[in-house]
Amino acid sequence: MNNEWFNKKNLSITGGVLTLIAIIILLAVFLPRKKANNIADNQGQNQSQNQIPNPELEKLANYNGINQKYGLFLTSAQQKYLLKNRFILLNPEESNVMANSGGGFDQMLSAFDLIGGSSSIYYRKPEDSRLVTPDVVLHAYHKFFENTLELLEQNELGQTLNEFLVTLQTNLATAAKNSEGVIKERYQNLNAQIILARVLNENQNGIKPDSFASPEEETAFWEKDKTADNFNNAKKILNKYSSGLPANLITAIQTDLNDIYEAKNVGVSLLFGQYSDTLKTDYTQFTPRSHYAKNSKLRAYFRTMMYLGRSSYFLQKDVGITDTNLLIKQMAQKSAQGIMPVTDWQKIMTITGYYAGQSDDLTYTEWTTYLNKILGPGNNDAGLISTDSVGKLAQNLTQLRLPKILSDVIVDENIGSQNKSDLLRNSLSFRIFGQRFTFDAWMLNNLTAGQEATKFNLPSTPSALFVPAAFGDPTAQKYTAELLQKDAGFKPEEVKSFNAKLAQVKTNITKIKHDEWFADMGRAWLYVLGSLTKTYDKTYPKYMQATPFLDKQIQTYLGSYTELKHDTLLYAKQSYAEKGGGGEDVPVPPVVKGFVEPNMDFWNRFSELVQNTQTVFKTNNLLQNTTAVERLENFKSIVEFYKKISQAETEGKAISDDDYEKLRVTSLSFMADPFDGSNPDEDSGKVALIADIHTDAVKSKILYEATGIPYIMLTIVDNEDSPRLALSPVYNHYELTGDLGGNRLTDEDWKSWVYNQTDKLPPKNFWYNSLVAK
Repeated sequence: MNNEWFNKKNLSITGGVLTLIAIIILLAVFLPRKKANNIADNQGQNQSQNQIPNPELEKLANYNGINQKYGLFLTSAQQKYLLKNRFILLNPEESNVMANSGGGFDQMLSAFDLIGGSSSIYYRKPEDSRLVTPDVVLHAYHKFFENTLELLEQNELGQTLNEFLVTLQTNLATAAKNSEGVIKERYQNLNAQIILARVLNENQNGIKPDSFASPEEETAFWEKDKTADNFNNAKKILNKYSSGLPANLITAIQTDLNDIYEAKNVGVSLLFGQYSDTLKTDYTQFTPRSHYAKNSKLRAYFRTMMYLGRSSYFLQKDVGITDTNLLIKQMAQKSAQGIMPVTDWQKIMTITGYYAGQSDDLTYTEWTTYLNKILGPGNNDAGLISTDSVGKLAQNLTQLRLPKILSDVIVDENIGSQNKSDLLRNSLSFRIFGQRFTFDAWMLNNLTAGQEATKFNLPSTPSALFVPAAFGDPTAQKYTAELLQKDAGFKPEEVKSFNAKLAQVKTNITKIKHDEWFADMGRAWLYVLGSLTKTYDKTYPKYMQATPFLDKQIQTYLGSYTELKHDTLLYAKQSYAEKGGGGEDVPVPPVVKGFVEPNMDFWNRFSELVQNTQTVFKTNNLLQNTTAVERLENFKSIVEFYKKISQAETEGKAISDDDYEKLRVTSLSFMADPFDGSNPDEDSGKVALIADIHTDAVKSKILYEATGIPYIMLTIVDNEDSPRLALSPVYNHYELTGDLGGNRLTDEDWKSWVYNQTDKLPPKNFWYNSLVAK
């Protein structure tokens, strides 16, 4: 017994009693766990006893051991598939890997760690052969990306957003109070818009205490948190700021708040509809999704940033120009405390820019530069809204960059006479925290159309397949053509025209410079995915040469792409289609040989992504007082190690026993640990998630990408003349559509399908048919 528990000087307990106590403790702690494990063990034994013999597979040194350990029962068809293609994907229920992984904070990474077996060399077994695929490291990066972003949002960004809104709204209220006539009216209007943002941001549960007096108190806090951010509470908060506002503006705020919290409709905002006659507000975007549904604080941040990111001051109308001028002026006005709101604005834009990129719409900086160029600096309010000033600004709008992504619902009876360029020109606007340009949304925007004029037919709803297809993957291009014929009813000549457009997009992508890809972490992540989908010649392992492996790589691409869109959902602009230990005397078992998927293009790009991420954090002093920096450094070392092994495999070089052992025992679960020190529960490890990436206003459809419970990939590898199986969890990707009308699907909705109501799951997409043994 540990001397910290029992001090022999102070306790007179006999050795026999001590032994009995130890046995009781061990039984109490481990018996339930052993019982649970026995169920899986018995399942494995029963299945292994019924395993169909296959002489070819049994030549693999660890085949029977893996069957036994993971309760595998490969059908005759699956065995033939494995032998033919040298790999197979198994559903979660076809092995006990997921059941025995424990989940922790991430079932995919926990399963990966489990596959390596005991951390002691004395208990390693041939069946502990771990396969390292791009899937697991991409997923680990996603967890770090999301967790650090969430940590920043709940603390630094959330606090900065609140300070920005307080100072800006105070400036606007003061300006309205000290003005008269039209200027007063415009400032009141702007004040009402920012008051709405303050209400959204403050509508949350009280501050979580450092500790709770009792479990009951903690339960009560979180129960209240589930519904604290409701419309009725928002109206109470509004009462604090509505003094001095005209009744019509108070009504407008309340109407918009109601629509925002319902998050079901597409309609005209009473506060922002004045800036355009054709563009509507898609209130469904205000459904808190991704990690923002976790608590009321994140939900409040989500709704506020969505409101400030999508609400537009369109510049085709004079009122859009006047209000932008006045708003810009007050963003640079010092408060009574000497603080300028633009300082906080810059901080938020900079930090979120590291993750999601730069705004696709005009920003404070751009409009200020334009304003000074056309009118000169130092204009007073009257000068900013004068007919002469507004006319000069309106006449020179062509000097400003246009948005590249159309992300609004347009209802226009003349839309048939306009093309995409016309629509983008008409959507030129200033947005306070404009949503960000991404290359993938730009691709989808160029490859879809609503009811505007086009040279040839384009679908109004795309597929995420379009993204790897635009990157040049021939397999994705083939499936894209089939999808257009199957789902969109395209004729062969229409597919041919679409492919010509696709080739044009591909050409534009090839012109993107390396530094542009690494301008932000989200963009670089997409660049890394471009290394996955290609053809693999005879220099690669046999399983990578198999035709179905190309489809598996599409699943990896789209699985990781789904996580990217999920993590940047709030900030990235979405495309729209417009509507109108052992002892020394114990022998050491033989080394266990794992395998790293030898795609050097991937490992080089991914290594650069991790290095770039580390540089961003260090250079900009992000989260330096947390474990994020150390965690990223550890992950970087692991990635460099995998890269080294991949290089050796590619060159046919021997891998040392020490490196094989390191490959077996290196864990990745730490990348999923939250930074708040919380403990895992029964749901925390569930990795299934969903993200909406496109809105089709014509067909009233929303395109979703989602991931389910990971597959287990079995692979036959034979480097160093050692034929064996290696295994790993890999992505399980879905693409589906839902109705526009009603709340958008959240992670919670999707997880209830994946883990509890599997009958609701959509069928797997046809381009994954080759991955099923028949």
